[in-house]
Amino acid sequence: MANEDKKLHGSTCALCGNKVKLLDRNYLHMLSDGPLCQKCHMTILQLLTQRRWWISEAEYMQVMQKNYSIRQHHSMPLEKAQALFALRDGVCSNFLKTVDLDDGNVFAVQNVFAMPKSPPIFILRAMKLKKKAVLQGFTLKGTIQKGDRVRLNVSGTVREFTALDVIPAGTDRLEKSTFFSQLEANVHSHRIPEDGDGWIIINTEETGFIPESSFAATYK
Repeated sequence: MANEDKKLHGSTCALCGNKVKLLDRNYLHMLSDGPLCQKCHMTILQLLTQRRWWISEAEYMQVMQKNYSIRQHHSMPLEKAQALFALRDGVCSNFLKTVDLDDGNVFAVQNVFAMPKSPPIFILRAMKLKKKAVLQGFTLKGTIQKGDRVRLNVSGTVREFTALDVIPAGTDRLEKSTFFSQLEANVHSHRIPEDGDGWIIINTEETGFIPESSFAATYK
């Protein structure tokens, strides 16, 4: 028993190769034929639960051949998890090319709304952010940070903005009420990690031109 526990504790993730710091027989994850770190497990969950926002059903099924339920632990073969990651990487790479970038972070935009004229925050910050466009969604790949340059592809035209602020949802729900609570508290990290939900405030008061269910690229 001790040797088995030691072996499990020293396992490396079958997807990323990083050491799995704490893994025992009760650890539940998606892979059916290998150990998986928490980070890669969460990536798989995000890609599956949010897939309608980043990939079409036909493209997904062509590669994966079946729908995987996040409630069925140890159900996804390693080769399918690798294919899912490769599919995500391909989508990101293809989008980056449409905004003339060789490398960058990709954010899946689920909703767009405008800041109010008088945000409930410190007056100097409110003056900077009032009526600005807010992109709501999740980071498909990379890390989105305050101050990043933001590129959108609008009907074939590349438009560039600045991320005036980046608000992570953390463990809270991706709702406007959460956004304003986090914005007012202003104790967040001003970054959205890969697979994280949140909001990007960009320096434009236009919102109608930004399509929902689209992507945004960010870079330094």
